[in-house]
Amino acid sequence: MGECFNFISLLKLHLIIRTSFRISYRIVERNRLKQQRAGSRDNKRHFIFSLVLACIFTIGLTFATVILPIQLHQMLVSLEIGIDFLYEHPLLILLIGFTSFFLILLLTILGFILERRKVTLSGSLLRYLPTFHYFSMTMYVFVGIGFLNVLWLPIWGSYNDFSPMKLGLIVYLPHLVLSMILPLVGEFSTGVVITYIWRVSFILIGAGILIFLLGTQAWLYGKSKDKELIDFGIYRYSRHPQYLGYLLWSYGVMSLCSYFIGGMGYYNPGGGLVWILSALLIICIALREEIEMSDAHGEEYKAYRKQTPFFLPLPRVLRAVITAPVKLLLGKTFPETKREATYIFGLYFVIALLLSLPLFIMDLGSSYYPLLPP
Repeated sequence: MGECFNFISLLKLHLIIRTSFRISYRIVERNRLKQQRAGSRDNKRHFIFSLVLACIFTIGLTFATVILPIQLHQMLVSLEIGIDFLYEHPLLILLIGFTSFFLILLLTILGFILERRKVTLSGSLLRYLPTFHYFSMTMYVFVGIGFLNVLWLPIWGSYNDFSPMKLGLIVYLPHLVLSMILPLVGEFSTGVVITYIWRVSFILIGAGILIFLLGTQAWLYGKSKDKELIDFGIYRYSRHPQYLGYLLWSYGVMSLCSYFIGGMGYYNPGGGLVWILSALLIICIALREEIEMSDAHGEEYKAYRKQTPFFLPLPRVLRAVITAPVKLLLGKTFPETKREATYIFGLYFVIALLLSLPLFIMDLGSSYYPLLPP
């Protein structure tokens, strides 16, 4: 009788423990599901917040590209501040131009030496700003937004004299190829080529802004989730989508503005040399960032770098051609120190100058356009 009582007691105790476990499990599971739903809502909030911020950045970039230069030019033209004074004092213009040019150069160098990425980026953007002077469409060099010309004054030159700006003609090679292809498929004229170049330029500007938007959104979302390594979204296809967006946008703007007639006595050498400098500075900054990420995250980042393209997915042969100079110089594909990244900047700048020399010697451009025949 006692044994039966003990068995019943143990059975009751077993049922109580089992029931308690089931109740506890259901409570924990319910809380977990609540947390997941709350986490899902939290993820949505983070995503929407990052998307809104990215859209604000992108709208600002679009405004600065399309509307701001024209409005700024119109405002400065209406004010007519300092125009007569500048033309009456040409030596002062030269002084301002050369001083500005070398101050921006010093700013860029100091950014590298002090390892201040924002300082280097500021130097790169300031050097690129005069591209927008072509929106002025005026015969007077320093009228309105044309005052930006002083930043390029030391390297501008003229059509009849040597112009250092022509040492960047290699970036216009796609334009020259287009001018050779179009006669094969239809009627050719310089105006037709320029029309197609403008269309492609707008496509590049739009693509650059879109990629910049996607990169900014992914970066902001990752930072809001306290992620150190952003490897999702567009970062699965490009390690530096924001820099890629800037390069496409800036090349599109440069191409678009290179076929406006204006500037120094209607002479337009284009902005190829300045774009090369700006692009190589961006690439050098990206390489330095990768060195920092490799030091901070070790094998995790190296595995990500191995799987994801630097800017764009490229065919293996083309990728091998592009990286061949680095392998010859450093004996490896990626720099391991910031000094090596600086060497790469100098190496590709010299290569760009050498590739531009044949186009400069052949003198394929006109007094109005950097590379197209008159």
